[in-house]
Parts: sequence; C-alpha cells; structure tokens
Amino acid sequence: MKLSILVIFYNMQREGPRTLQSLAPGYQRDVDAADYEVIAIDNGSDRPLDAGRVTALGDGFRYHYHDTASPSPVAAINLGAGMAQGDNIALIIDGARMASPGLVAQTLRALDLADRPVVAAVSAHLGPEAQRFSRDAGYGKDVEDAMLDASGWPQDGYALFDIGTLAPSSRLGYLGGFPPECSWIALPRPMWDALGGFDQGFQAAGGGLAAMDFRNRAVTLDGAQPVMLLGEAVFHQIHDGAATGTSHAANPMARFGPEFEALRGTPPYKADCADVIYFGRMTQRSAKFAQPVHMPAVSKVRTAPAPTHLSAGRQPGDFARPPILVTGLEAAPLGGIARLLEAHGTWAGSGSIADDGTSAWFDLFLDRQAWINRFPRDPEVLRALGLFHRAMTQGDLRGDADAAAALDALGKVISRLGTSAPEIARKQAFAALKDAAPPPAQSHPCWAAASALAHLVLPQLNSAIPDLRVIHVIGDPIVAAHGSAHGQTRSWGSYLLGERVHFDPIGSLRTRALDYWLAAHTRALTLCREVYPDRHLVLSPSDMAEAPDVTARRILHFAGLPEAEGATATLDWSAPPAPDATGDLPSRLIDAARALLDGIPRHD
Repeated sequence: MKLSILVIFYNMQREGPRTLQSLAPGYQRDVDAADYEVIAIDNGSDRPLDAGRVTALGDGFRYHYHDTASPSPVAAINLGAGMAQGDNIALIIDGARMASPGLVAQTLRALDLADRPVVAAVSAHLGPEAQRFSRDAGYGKDVEDAMLDASGWPQDGYALFDIGTLAPSSRLGYLGGFPPECSWIALPRPMWDALGGFDQGFQAAGGGLAAMDFRNRAVTLDGAQPVMLLGEAVFHQIHDGAATGTSHAANPMARFGPEFEALRGTPPYKADCADVIYFGRMTQRSAKFAQPVHMPAVSKVRTAPAPTHLSAGRQPGDFARPPILVTGLEAAPLGGIARLLEAHGTWAGSGSIADDGTSAWFDLFLDRQAWINRFPRDPEVLRALGLFHRAMTQGDLRGDADAAAALDALGKVISRLGTSAPEIARKQAFAALKDAAPPPAQSHPCWAAASALAHLVLPQLNSAIPDLRVIHVIGDPIVAAHGSAHGQTRSWGSYLLGERVHFDPIGSLRTRALDYWLAAHTRALTLCREVYPDRHLVLSPSDMAEAPDVTARRILHFAGLPEAEGATATLDWSAPPAPDATGDLPSRLIDAARALLDGIPRHD
C-alpha cells in the first residue's frame, strides 16, 4: 500500500462524515482505492463518529476510538501511525478539513519527486473569510450547511474553491512557500520514524502548535525536499475548534506560544526551507489561491452589506485627472513627493498630522491601531476606502458617523503623544484636521495621497478607483532595520510574515524589522506589477539622493503634470546616512534587500 492517511476527530458528528466522504474512492480522482487507506481516530469524543458509517466508505477505511481525557491529539496521531500499513503517511490533524478531489493522487505523484519529500497542500476555510472573523459577522453552521448544499458539492468536489478563502496559515497562496502550519502533510514512513512522530509534550487543546513543530522538524531533516501541491487544498468546516473556533478577539497564540517556547526554548517560529518544488496543475477555479490573500475576501455569502460609500466604486467624472497614490514605509520621502505634487497643482492633503507634509486623510481612515496583530476585515477596508473616496469627491465629511468614528480612533492615538515639540505640533495639526474638510477633487487637476500604509490595500484601491496610479518608494533597508520600521514590524509583522511578532532583544528586533521591510516591499512590487502593470513608478534612495531633479521630472511626467520653473530646487531629496553596523543582521536578508534594490529598474 502506498499511502496511509490519518484523520483525527473530536466531537465531529457533523463535520467528520463530510471529511471522510471527501477522501473516499469515487470522490478522489485518478487514484486506485487499493493504493491508500484512511484511518479515522476519535480522540476521546463525547459524541463519537458512527464506526459503521466510516467503514462503509470502502475496504481501506478503518475506525478507532482512542479513549483519553487529553484535549491534545498528538498521542492519537502517533497511535494511528503505529496502525498504518502504507509506505508513506499523510495527516489531517483536524478532522473538519475536507479534501479537494485530486489531493490523494497528486500527493502520491509528489512523493515520487525526491528521496525524502515533505508534501503539503494549502489550507482554506469555507466561507467568506477566516472563520475567526466570519463567525463574528454571523457565519455559522447553518449558513455553511446551506452554502454547501447550494454549491453542487459533493458531485462537484472542486466547488469548494468557489465557497472558500485561504486560511491565515496559507495566506500567501500556492506560490508563497511552505506554510508555517500544514493541515495536510505527507512524507515517507522512514522520515516519520526518524522524527519520532509528533512530540507528545504538546498537550494544549487541539495540540497547540504541535503541527508547526512537526513541520519545522520535517523540512529541516537532512535531505528533506519540501513540495507544495498546486490546484488542491483542504477546506475547514466551522466548528468549535481550539483555534478556529474562537472569535477574532481571542488570540490562541497567547495559550499556545508559551507551551512551544517551554518545549523548544524559543518563541514560535517558521523554520526556513530548502528550495520548494511546486507541483501539480491549477484549474481556473483553484487559481484564485495563486494570489496572496492578506485580507479576508469579499464573498456573496457575507451577511453584512458593504457600506454605501463605496457601493458603486468610482463614478465617471469624479476626477479631472487620474489620482495618484504615493506609498512606501518611510514617511519623509513620501512627504517630499507630496510637496512636489502640491507645488505643481495637485491637492495632496491639508492639515497634516505629520511634520513632513504627508497626507493625513488616507491614514486617517485606515486605522492601523484597530488592525494590530490581526487581519483587517473586509468591512473595515471598505469603510476606510469608502470614506476616503467620499472625501476626495465630495469634500465635507462633517456629520458623517463613520468619519467621526475614524477621527475619534485616531484622536485617541494622538492624545497619547508626549510633550516634545514635534508631538505638540502633531496634536495641533490633528485639532485643525478634525474641523477641516478636503476640497472636492473636481475643482483640482488631480489629487494625491502619501501613505505608508497604502501598500497593504492596493488591490482594494484598484477596485474602488480603477484608474489610480501608484508611486512606490523603497527606502534604505539598513536605515529601516535601525529606525522607525520597528513600530511597523510590531504592528504588521504577523500580517506580512505569517507569524506573531515578539518584543525580542534589539538584535532580533532589527532582524525582524529588515525581514518586514523585505516582505512589505516584495509584496508591494508584486502587486504593482500585477494590479497596476502600466500605472506604477518605483523609486529608490539612490534615485532621490543622487539625481533629485531627474527624479522630480520623472514623477511629474508620470503624473501628467507640467514642470513649474524652479519648483524642484526647494525640495530636499537626500536620504539619511545608513548606519555602518550590520553585524547583527543576517547576511541572507541583507543580500535579499540589495537584490531587491538592484532589480528596481525592471519594475518601472
């Protein structure tokens, strides 16, 4: 027998039968039933599965009830591995995850690609967004049942792609590398034995971070070859799970992280992989998972309506000239570009809360403080873009409840500033901004906004403002590692890096800041190429410091603005000197950052 599939259940009388049906011969395509077995293990369930229903699915289906009081499935996993008869072992640690129809066949093919392969598939959630968020918007078992019934599943197994979204652990999609946790993982039996199976020290509910630990040990085993399957996935059904069964406000890492650290002597981490092989085929339906999903996806099953501010997107005549977004991580060069554009007839925001002249209106509605350490939810993004769109086209937002809430949220952040001169200036600027309104964009040749957050929502901006053009500024990576990027790392590290950010010693924090810099700019450049292929301009520190006049003319040409005589001479384009010390920064990150900068001309 080629493959033994272990599936662990706990009180899944609703979810379990669907998962097992999705693994059964007839549903799984292009594979002989004799090539694999499925071992279903009930981990001390109060309401166990019907053993007869399990074994009725085929000769290769077995059921075992593991009598235990432990909330952790690791002992059950290792028990199942001892029962397995296959040359390879695959695991679904959470029995609520349904398989796509080619998962078994493609896994068997992938296991032949190397001597020591470690095969994974992306994880998805049924529903409009990650279930820790969607359940707060009314998504539940009844909604999911109706959605599955209407989808055409199980007759059409790939219908799961139509009603699912990437899970947080697989948010980077098919081509985003080996995920930090694997809801489907397969490897040869000798590798399983060499690893000793799962570490039974993980006793938190659901196993805590046992799957992450196993994944780390598997991909770093000598000779291991990670393989990511294309076009297949496992889809999580909503249930009262240890992690996905909590609301977005509850953070399971607060419970799971300490156990991992106690066992491994380090905070949870994602071990680096060797070069990943991407194997398989993608259909038109599964290709939706090829793109990174950094925010919950919009879906027709969403229970909350989209805000009316953005119901129709940009209307003809909203803007006399296509608007421009200036984005990046470092505020100073963004402010310089904003001032350049304003000097040539644009409107780039008034009453700034920043000393460098950047627009406050965009950051005002994209309230970073409300998004720290979690994904921005789609209604929040829509509200932010809707308010921004209205501000740019109508001007006055006074009296708008959503705008007042955004102002109040930002005001709370501003109120915590200290008594230094710059902080006092920001407080005064915010007070002026709160009573101000931007002029309608129709009265200006074009408008621009300079924002260090906007790279996070470029696809949504494209949807809301189809003719938007983007100037993306990439600052100095070493300056970023030693400077203000620390704050963005703490706020957005889990969002871009796929792992929770800890307040580590300064050397580790600098490494994290550089890692964030690299991830953020890589993502922004990818989105510029894919979403704004003919409508983006990328600038580097050398562009601004070594050839400011040439760079200014490039910007004005890109914006479609005539050059005003002498206007560029008033701008200071110089970048701060980079710190000399790089000894505490990994050479792999420094080399990757330099390679990204070297490649900038190719992105224009």
